[in-house]
Amino acid sequence: LFISSCDYCMFFDHAEWASIGEDPSIDGAIWTTRLRGLPIKAPEAFAYCIADEKGRIHRVVEKQTISDEPNLDPLVIGTFWFRRAADFKIAATHLIENDITVNGEHYVGTSINRLLEQGKKFVIFDVNQWVTFGDPFELEVLEYWQEYFCPA
Repeated sequence: LFISSCDYCMFFDHAEWASIGEDPSIDGAIWTTRLRGLPIKAPEAFAYCIADEKGRIHRVVEKQTISDEPNLDPLVIGTFWFRRAADFKIAATHLIENDITVNGEHYVGTSINRLLEQGKKFVIFDVNQWVTFGDPFELEVLEYWQEYFCPA
């Protein structure tokens, strides 16, 4: 099962992505990026993955930073892959039945925490480039760069 938001585009290594799908030990993946110098209004407006050095996710944290340097942390871009759709159903049902929300909303990323607690293996998949246009500020940044690189 592949779930993705629609307010961004991304570029990624197709062979690296295929290797995740080919590894039967991996139950799912969260697509991530590192902000580095990307202009954003508030780093706490995103979700982040707490992961080890091999990329295995231990927890997903919504709407708060996980370190003093959020620009280097794996930021959830809103794309998720589940090897088995049934895992998503279990996670989402748990989230809804237990009214687990962040700012009054249910998030796919937060639902994955239930699967992690059950011992499922999820990994981060860092994309090469992420271009977001999900709010008016981000859209203005995109339009600025489009004018710069693609003048009429």
